[in-house]
Amino acid sequence: MWLAHVVCSGRDCFEELEVVVDALDDVDRLGCECGHGFVLLSISEIELV
Repeated sequence: MWLAHVVCSGRDCFEELEVVVDALDDVDRLGCECGHGFVLLSISEIELV
């Protein structure tokens, strides 16, 4: 699993999220409520205990 830190690519939107995804391709499928996509800032591998 991965913890992705993303921000919206929209000029007037300041949405910033940390999301848990199973695969790195899942980050590409994320979309902001404003209609824009997200830009990946950082990613970390995590292990749920």
